[in-house]
Amino acid sequence: MSSRTRDLARILGKTEASNTTNAALTVGGETSALDVFDTLDSLPISGISEGQRAFVEENNRLYISNGSGWYNISLVNQTPTWATEPDASYSIADSVTPLVITALATDSDNPDKNLLNQSIVTDSAQYLVTITNDSSVWTFTPKSADSIGQEVAAGNLVDSGGDFIYTFKWSDGISFVAKEATITYGGGGGAVSATGFTQQLRDWGLPPANMGGSNIWPGTGYHHGTRQAPDGKYYMFGYFQASGTYGGWLAQLNEDGTFSWVKAMGSYSLRIFDIEFDGNDPIVLGYDDGWGQNFPSYSPTQMYMAKFNGSGTRQWSKVFRNNTISSNSDSTGNSANDIRKDSMGNFWSMFNYGMNTNNPVNYTYTVPGLMKFNGSGALQGVYLLPPSGGHHTTSEGIFIDESDNLYMSGRATDPNSTSYPHGVVHKFALSNTGVPSYAWSKLFGQNSGGAHYDIPTSVLGKSSDGNLIVSGYTQQSLVNNDYWPTIMKMSDTDGSFIWKKRYDNNYGQYGQAAAMVNGTDVIWLAGETYNQSSTHYEHHIRTIDASDGSHIAIYEFDFDGQANTSVDNSGSYTWSGWRFGDPGMAMDNNGNAILTNDANGNGFDYRPTATKLPSPFIAGTFGGGAGTYSGNTVLSVKSVTPTDYTYDASVLTYASWSTVSDQTSGFSMVNYNSGAQNDTVFTPTLTSQHGAIT
Repeated sequence: MSSRTRDLARILGKTEASNTTNAALTVGGETSALDVFDTLDSLPISGISEGQRAFVEENNRLYISNGSGWYNISLVNQTPTWATEPDASYSIADSVTPLVITALATDSDNPDKNLLNQSIVTDSAQYLVTITNDSSVWTFTPKSADSIGQEVAAGNLVDSGGDFIYTFKWSDGISFVAKEATITYGGGGGAVSATGFTQQLRDWGLPPANMGGSNIWPGTGYHHGTRQAPDGKYYMFGYFQASGTYGGWLAQLNEDGTFSWVKAMGSYSLRIFDIEFDGNDPIVLGYDDGWGQNFPSYSPTQMYMAKFNGSGTRQWSKVFRNNTISSNSDSTGNSANDIRKDSMGNFWSMFNYGMNTNNPVNYTYTVPGLMKFNGSGALQGVYLLPPSGGHHTTSEGIFIDESDNLYMSGRATDPNSTSYPHGVVHKFALSNTGVPSYAWSKLFGQNSGGAHYDIPTSVLGKSSDGNLIVSGYTQQSLVNNDYWPTIMKMSDTDGSFIWKKRYDNNYGQYGQAAAMVNGTDVIWLAGETYNQSSTHYEHHIRTIDASDGSHIAIYEFDFDGQANTSVDNSGSYTWSGWRFGDPGMAMDNNGNAILTNDANGNGFDYRPTATKLPSPFIAGTFGGGAGTYSGNTVLSVKSVTPTDYTYDASVLTYASWSTVSDQTSGFSMVNYNSGAQNDTVFTPTLTSQHGAIT
């Protein structure tokens, strides 16, 4: 029995023992009625006796005195009250930062009593977050964009725009207190958007003084892309040219596609090819020749990376190098195409270790390599992947799934026709401290000994059944000398083929790009074809069913008006139509396809353009351009049925892979060296041209 209950029992027991006539207890002993007070502060604090009773109307409580103070009990059950009341709305900042909420109620009748937690949440929460509760503290851990994308594609978030309602509710068994809180996943991951945008960056200027000229040309048509950060910001990236040399650039767009800022860097052949995010901060990756130009005796091309914050301030930049450089072959930047992040916070990229490289090890053939670093730019590991048989092999692209399996696509030289490559795909299991381990490798191709190109450029992700989707291209004399886009579905268990397709190159022969939401069954494929009859480049976008490789739909992408020959053109060009450049394709946080083109007049008036495609697709002309050189985005639906084929690549066995050689000690990450060349950040001038797609 608590001390409070014991005291009340003693008071009442003593009072009733002296009350042989069962008279009502009174204050002062003269009145049988219970004293009533309006407010609590009206209760007397002096001249009171043990057993005295009073009722306070403002809180409906009965007070009994022990002669020196008052105890109280409720005559009606009181609703629990908030000790710490939650807010009405919260936002989860990104896919890596949990949201923590404190909410605590107390029993108005008995603060020592434990209330019953009856909190509930709407259905969509299970697809967006993992919820844990410890006493009064709730933790909402966001799920990854890939995981949410799978749920979007499965139709599980149709009624959610990326938010859910959590109702904090406590009960004393009779009454309760409750508060609804709307929690928004700020990193996206809601339903696929029915609207889109187009953003064109044109009229670039102000290159560094040591690059000369008055204009910069944002690239020569390939390796431009756009990706979305967890907080919803989009980042476009690529490289520019001024007076014959190159630098890299990075532009931020707001979630609606409007322009925010642009930064550029480098003075001598620095090119940005890809981007990944450390939280919401972008890390750009590419290669650089300027560091090598500053290096004494030799001029190797090195992998380059830099981290920016959301305001465009560079946090650090690093060059990945061999510790010993004894020739130009000691280069690491010759395949710096992809950067991906694992669940342990490591960033991974790839490079090719040349046949004439002697440090830290010598091979008589080129082998691919993997490297990893952390968000501070510190090197964490370097691994070389030599094949059996002494065949040249190189890397093309990488992908990391949610179970930390890393997939690499690449090339292998045909031993019977050494000018031509076949394709290879590898699967590795990663660990935070150990060396990656091989799960399997699959070598494939056509027309061994003859002319052929079998190039798996990208590992896109996994379909809903957990198997691998790989895109690329092929060309071989047994079909014709044209290039054809290819997509293959491979077993995640052993790499065996489930289906292989060669797609109609009338709707994308050059510069193929592909993307998909991991864990879903719609593949987006884009490419450019030159129409001999119209002397015009045509750009098409296709959707493919990942379950069997069959055709779903086809769209056409174009720009209106004509390219401006007065922009970065010395007068040697007369072309007035648009060329699109090799496209970039990615999926945003909500599952919308993002297409990046380097629109140009076949050598002048370069205009990197990011287009978020709405779902369902909307045809029309969009953008803020006007006049002859408007360059607005034109989208249309094609009512055609393309002719697709089986891709006749077969499994080959002239090379195999099983060795992962840890060569971390032979490499390092270093700051940019001093000399004539640099990676100084500057702010270009440009004109942004935005249009909503609705």
